Formats: sequence, structure tokens, C-alpha cells
Amino acid sequence: MCEMKNFDSLKLTNTHFGYVKDELPMWHQHYYQNRGTVIDIGAGCGETAMFFLNHGADRVIAIEADSIAIKMFQENFPESYIVPENAKIVLIPAHIDHVKVDIEGAEKGMIIETHFPLKWNLIEKNRNVTRLWRLDMINLITMHLIKIRIAHRIRLILDRVKGK
Repeated sequence: MCEMKNFDSLKLTNTHFGYVKDELPMWHQHYYQNRGTVIDIGAGCGETAMFFLNHGADRVIAIEADSIAIKMFQENFPESYIVPENAKIVLIPAHIDHVKVDIEGAEKGMIIETHFPLKWNLIEKNRNVTRLWRLDMINLITMHLIKIRIAHRIRLILDRVKGK
């Protein structure tokens, strides 16, 4: 397993450094053994690409839209400028609007990470096993209000325990 110090050589924005700091334990839990090719949509400055390569991925296809992150990614992985057939890292500077996944059953067990709460809605199911899903954002204001209520209840319980 890697540690925070393994990412010291990377140039990262404060936001991307925070992702590594906060999410590294989760990455180890869910992404620890990566074999074959990993598609990293929203690849940031290359922190997850580095993680995947250090934990067994043969190749990372990184897709990133943010120009600052792309510049840092290219500084962190200068070899990503060139895209030979056997490149370990391929960087595609692009914004993704839609994703189609049809990889002959390899979707089973696939992990999808997102920083935003989403809800899957079934749009269509045909007589084969093909399903068309749409991801919708859960109302963030509602999520925030739920967090406030939970925090308030925890505070009430802690106050009772302390005898206030």
C-alpha cells in the first residue's frame, strides 16, 4: 500500500491534494488491485493515475477537462504528451458529457466513484439485458438540510450525556 509521501513528487492543486489526503484509505479499500486498463474520468493532476499504476494497472487512460489540472498532469507525467500504442498513461484533455459502457460483461463489479450524491434512474430496458440509466443529482440543498438535522441531533445527545 502507498502512503501520502508517495505523492510528494506530484504537483497538485490544493483541491487535488485534499482528495488524496481524504480518499487514500477508500482507494486502498476499493481500488487496491487494479489489473489491465483503467479509465480515469476526471483524472485531476494525475494522483489517481499514479495510484492505479502503483497498484497493478497496466495502463491508465486519463480524461480531464480542467486546464490547470491538465497542465499539472503533463508536468507530473511528461510521457503522457506522446501516445504510443504501449503507453502506460494516456491523457485526453476533454469534458465528458455522456458515458457509454458496453464491455462484454466486464461491467459486473465495476466501481464508479463520484464526489456528488447521485441517483440512478432506469430510462429503458429492452428484452435483452441492455439497460439505459440516467444519473441525476440528488438535491444538494435537501442533503445539506439533512446533515444539519443530523448534526443537531448528535449535539443534543452529546449534551444529554455531558449532563447539560
